Amino acid sequence: MGDIMGSITDIVVDGLKYPFNDVNKYLGFGVIQVIMSALFMGAFASTGYYFVQAYKTSVSMGLDMIDLSVVSPAMIIVSAVLFVLGLIVFVYISGYEFNILKFSISKNNELPAFNDYVGILKDGLKMIAVKIAYAILPGILFLLGLMLSVNDNVGAAVNVIGSFILAIAIIFAIIVAFFLIMATARMVDMGTLRSAFDFREIYELISNMGVVQYVGILIFLAIAIAIINLAASAIFEIFGFAVALVLPTALASVFLVMILSSLLIDSFTSLATYRVYGSVYNVAQGNYDFNESETEDSQDSEDTSAADSEEEATGDVVDSEEAVAVDDDVSESEDEVSEDKEADEK
Repeated sequence: MGDIMGSITDIVVDGLKYPFNDVNKYLGFGVIQVIMSALFMGAFASTGYYFVQAYKTSVSMGLDMIDLSVVSPAMIIVSAVLFVLGLIVFVYISGYEFNILKFSISKNNELPAFNDYVGILKDGLKMIAVKIAYAILPGILFLLGLMLSVNDNVGAAVNVIGSFILAIAIIFAIIVAFFLIMATARMVDMGTLRSAFDFREIYELISNMGVVQYVGILIFLAIAIAIINLAASAIFEIFGFAVALVLPTALASVFLVMILSSLLIDSFTSLATYRVYGSVYNVAQGNYDFNESETEDSQDSEDTSAADSEEEATGDVVDSEEAVAVDDDVSESEDEVSEDKEADEK
């Protein structure tokens, strides 16, 4: 149990440290997260503004229902453009997460570059396709259970069945999520979409690692990320509240909190999470050395001790040379005094 807990801690701590291996790329990825959040927020705000204006205009005209034709469709066009741009950035972010996985599996401690735009977008589409495919069946079960459990027209017995289906859907979704993590890592490693659906191989990878260790790492990671996010969010909210007291509008503080959260929290979460996913895949394949970090620390300590010993030895040699020089000076002084005495006697 101690070995398992130690390995879980090593992998998660390595993931939490990973974003700080290159702060510039960490912040650069955060800027991309900010752009995506701003585009989606703008799209939803434009859509909301359009429907509000349509409602006000319809009421002023005495209409019983909202007539969307009474408002210019320009806002809807703007909303659609912003939403499409946001989707493109979302695909790019998914592709960058693909590369984080690839770097982690190859034991590359650097953060991926941003300049292969076409390749990153292609990889992002692969990631999204796999996630959608894995989400289809749990999503259908969840919607079916939800509709049956809340529909008062089908009877109490059907409501109970719907609640049962809903519970099964949630449990099934959790199991699928655990498989999805290993599936995406395998797809990145093998380079084919088909690899993400080789369920027998994925199950063998999880079994090789051990279900307890696998689930333990993911739960520990989720807890660590949640604590960090809650602490950072609380700080940002306090800061945003302070800004709202100074500025004439509270909207500015909302945007400020959104920017800080996307820049620092969302980017950190993605980098740390996919770093851990890659390490988990390496453990399942038997390619992760838990003693590597300890060996590096020991090597650093040995190097430091050797350097200190060398400095001490050098200092001893210098002291010895200085002592010899002093003895030589004393001998020369004594010889000079003897010569002076002999000269005086003569």
